[in-house]
Amino acid sequence: MAIADKVLLTTIFGFGLAWLVSIPIGEYFRFRLLRRLREFHADVWKTLGEPTFWWNASPRNSLLTLGWVLKGGFACLDDPEARSLGRRVRIATVLQVGVPVLFILASLVSAVLARLAA
Repeated sequence: MAIADKVLLTTIFGFGLAWLVSIPIGEYFRFRLLRRLREFHADVWKTLGEPTFWWNASPRNSLLTLGWVLKGGFACLDDPEARSLGRRVRIATVLQVGVPVLFILASLVSAVLARLAA
């Protein structure tokens, strides 16, 4: 097996595992954050379109919530638990988007290495 093939297999396994693990963990923290906002920060929750985990997950609510999390809107809350959950959701979201991008880049590098080795 060529080194490029080994690199590709390692990349697929590593990135795939990181991505698969980030999804349920991120969704768990997102569920807790939305519940926390609804119970303790109703004004913020209403500003985001009253998002819920599944039932009211319209594209508009999802995009508003995503933007709020990625911009760090949770940092201004006077609630350590909500800030902690917000940071965790942001990390999981970056992993869920970033890992596939890194996988594609690694696959392209692997393909280039295979051509150079041939």
